[in-house]
Amino acid sequence: MKTRLAPILLTGLAVGIALIFVGLALLARFSEPKATHLIRSVPSPDGQTTAQIWQVVTPMHAGPDYAQVSLRARDGVTSTPVYARAFFCNDFSGYSLQWESNKRLTVWFGSCDMGASRSTADNVVLQESSKWRDIAIIYRDSGHVAHSSNWQPSY
Repeated sequence: MKTRLAPILLTGLAVGIALIFVGLALLARFSEPKATHLIRSVPSPDGQTTAQIWQVVTPMHAGPDYAQVSLRARDGVTSTPVYARAFFCNDFSGYSLQWESNKRLTVWFGSCDMGASRSTADNVVLQESSKWRDIAIIYRDSGHVAHSSNWQPSY
């Protein structure tokens, strides 16, 4: 009895493992990573830190598109996000970075007018850090309002 059951169990186990691998392959194939586009990069006066503004476009149904500010040390490979704001416009002229000193960064941000399809409540701040390592970060509204006439919801 045991000799007949072992091949059936092994076959079932092999089929189960194969199905798991097929499922993982399909998941990897159809899941879209978010796309990032560098808008602006500004080094600190001493060149030790770089502040960057990114446009982050998320895949359909995965969340809002947003503007992100990241900081990266000169010797660092990756950057650390310090600010993120839902932003469905392509006009980033309201966003700028200004180093007041090596240890003080001012981030100027704009807003996005979605017109009739959305409200200005879509400009929600997702992340806002006031300090990164020993750098103070100040946030200021530039007053610039971008308009999104071509934006279409992704659902």
